[in-house]
Amino acid sequence: LLTVMAGLSSALFYGVSDLLSQRMTRAIGVLGVLWWVLLTTTLVAVPLALLLDGLPAGGAQWQGAAYAAAAGVLYLAAFWCAFTALKVGDLSVVAPLISLQAGFVVAFAFIDGEQIASLQALAISMAVVGGLLVAVQGRARSAAGAGFALLAAASWALALLLFQRAGDISWLAQTAWSRLASTLVFIPVAVLLGRRRGAKHPAPGELPRAASGGTVPLWCVAAGLLELLGLMAATIAVQLGPLAIAGVTVSQYATVAVVLGIVLL
Repeated sequence: LLTVMAGLSSALFYGVSDLLSQRMTRAIGVLGVLWWVLLTTTLVAVPLALLLDGLPAGGAQWQGAAYAAAAGVLYLAAFWCAFTALKVGDLSVVAPLISLQAGFVVAFAFIDGEQIASLQALAISMAVVGGLLVAVQGRARSAAGAGFALLAAASWALALLLFQRAGDISWLAQTAWSRLASTLVFIPVAVLLGRRRGAKHPAPGELPRAASGGTVPLWCVAAGLLELLGLMAATIAVQLGPLAIAGVTVSQYATVAVVLGIVLL
């Protein structure tokens, strides 16, 4: 029950964050939103984890930190692939494929040796199919973006598996190490992409002000903090286990985002 509560809380935080982020990307683009989200949440999570948990002590905890950092890289890859898929592909193709991340989590958990009871398997199957049906948006015009969508789903599922392996450190430390790794990988990639576009990438504080007079930063920070809460709740759900239940409940954020979009937009 605690796993389900943590997983669904994560889904709710992620769903609201995605709704805000989607609107902000239209104003300042994907890179602009990621600058704000990653840098803001890193400045929150890392000092907090160092204050409460300190640095890892011993080989087992450093190994846990390495697993969490690797999860952070996959986490960033999942978001990047998802944004790319939504940019180049048809939503009716991309959304259902991304929602298959729940199925990937179950498959990876089973391969990793996790035992899944018959009743749990039935509930998980219903959740996966339900999320898939909610994500379907109509007849597709092309299969563009399908590959990126599948990569996003698989990357997110693998990130959850790595979070499970990082059990020697606290959920807060897992969040901090993964977010630090995401940010350290993102910064040089963003700078290189900015140079390829023919101009130096602006500083994060300059991005939104050019777009809307300084109002966008507040929304981006809000989206980032909600996303950080979603990540924290996801790591808690994974540590409580089992992984299959945690993964399926966390993955319901796509359903939450769709429902919120219908109600609020």
